[in-house]
Amino acid sequence: MGPTGAKVISLDGVWRIALDPDNAGLRDEWHRAAPAGADRDACVPGTVQGAFPDYHGLAWYYREFDAPAHPIEKGRALLTFHEVDFACAAWLNGMKVGEHEGLEEIFSFDVTDAVALAGPNLLAVRVLSPTNGPIDGLALGELAVGRRQYPEPNDHALATGGIIGSVELSLVPEGYISDVYAIPDWLTGEVEVRVEAVGEGSHIKRCAFIAACSPAVGGRTLAEACALGGEAAAVSDAPRGAHTLSLRMRVPDHRLWGLDDPYLYRATVRLTSPDGLTHDEKSVRFGFRDFRYERGYFRLNGRRIRINGALYTVLNFPGAQSIPHDEDHIRRDVTNMKALGLNFVRIHCGSLLPRQLDALDEMGLLAVEESFGAGWPKDSPRIGPDWERSVTRVIRRDRNHPSIVIWSLLNEQKDNRLFRHAAASIPAIRALDETRLLLLNS
Repeated sequence: MGPTGAKVISLDGVWRIALDPDNAGLRDEWHRAAPAGADRDACVPGTVQGAFPDYHGLAWYYREFDAPAHPIEKGRALLTFHEVDFACAAWLNGMKVGEHEGLEEIFSFDVTDAVALAGPNLLAVRVLSPTNGPIDGLALGELAVGRRQYPEPNDHALATGGIIGSVELSLVPEGYISDVYAIPDWLTGEVEVRVEAVGEGSHIKRCAFIAACSPAVGGRTLAEACALGGEAAAVSDAPRGAHTLSLRMRVPDHRLWGLDDPYLYRATVRLTSPDGLTHDEKSVRFGFRDFRYERGYFRLNGRRIRINGALYTVLNFPGAQSIPHDEDHIRRDVTNMKALGLNFVRIHCGSLLPRQLDALDEMGLLAVEESFGAGWPKDSPRIGPDWERSVTRVIRRDRNHPSIVIWSLLNEQKDNRLFRHAAASIPAIRALDETRLLLLNS
């Protein structure tokens, strides 16, 4: 959030929820107002099953909130979901603002034309938690959901659904930063910071991007770099108004991230106008480390390391839930793994919650991560593009975490259509992250 007054309003907390087992909500226009009987509370983040333990299918979520006036002239209003399981459509004040399908992604809808600034708002979200039979053409066994099943879970992985990540309304400037990717060099202390920004090209060109590096917790700025917006390149295959640029800086006397000293840095990028005011700001954590397989051994920061690992199965919270009822479970898991002498975990048939990866980063554990598309149950027509979306989403979301040292693309696949598709996709995956090892097939 910059000094100009850009605002982020959290919509987490208690929402209202209504079940729609007969798929009547669209016909009866439930997006305009909650139906009679929609008086059950649901937590966000949370699952539909938190309110209705045995239910799978369609549900509608409702949240009333007051929005402040926009602090920036010509700014935008973005509605951001940090994850929805599995598909959703959203309406704000009766206007449809977007729809999304799939796990493992933070996504936003531009709601500038729908939000009532300085006034009350009603947000309605239709969520599809897939069932074994198709709804809207989506069936659980044909989707990138890992090994999840119901009513009996497979490998303790119960199929759940709902708004499982945070929700927020962001009031941002005309041009804003959408992504920051830090690529550190463990030998030299240099950091390449790749920035994605959104906005009209003329606006971006008038701005400057300033990157700074500091310790993740406190401490002074250790390095800075600046690039003019005119150096940004438009992204041809991205949504309109997307631009990228790269900044480089060097951290003096940099400290390595390791198992016993998981030291973290923070890279912060500011978008500033010609008058020097900060219009937007985004930061990510990263660590200087190197992990490779060389001359018959795994090596961490140049030293041979013996892997002592175990599976870290997703949805492993009590009750096979995707969201812990007690957030301390996350840190407790990692503490117990460290106490057992583990230094490596395989995140199996799906990705972790970002805050679980934060705990791995902070406490010093290595990880190989898979996406929910890694273990596809059926050979459906969607298999190729859905797998590709799943892998891409995980890598883009999680590639700043130093704990992740290997991307695993597939789980126990034979020489089938999915295997060949994954093998052919390796160059494209390398373009997303050229720094980590790839495991094609476990």
